[in-house]
Amino acid sequence: KVTLPQLVPNEHDFLTYDQIKIFIKAIKDKPVEIAALLGLNSLRVSEIKGLTWDNINLDKKEITVSGSMVHNSDNELVYKNTNKNRSSTRTIPILYDELIAALSAVKDKTGYVVSMTEIQIYKAVNAVCGF
Repeated sequence: KVTLPQLVPNEHDFLTYDQIKIFIKAIKDKPVEIAALLGLNSLRVSEIKGLTWDNINLDKKEITVSGSMVHNSDNELVYKNTNKNRSSTRTIPILYDELIAALSAVKDKTGYVVSMTEIQIYKAVNAVCGF
């Protein structure tokens, strides 16, 4: 009989409502604004990177999450037309008016929504948070 050790869940702190309001103000008009707001709206970084403008419906205030940008075995960034698992392919409401405003303000709505690299996103968010 094989006994495996108990898996300890990865626990992450979540922002409180008041912290989210402060964070949204802090990212306003910064290059990371859309990426950070998409993260607040439940998208993983790979999903943010793979999001194209045809996945966004501003009239319905919805985002269809289908596909992602991931690193292959050669550490090259490649587009996958599938998500991490089946339940990850989803249509979600845009929860923040600030995200609607930021997306609406973009003039060229072709290609990928976010052009920053994942490292640039992480560094920019950490800088806003004072890390």
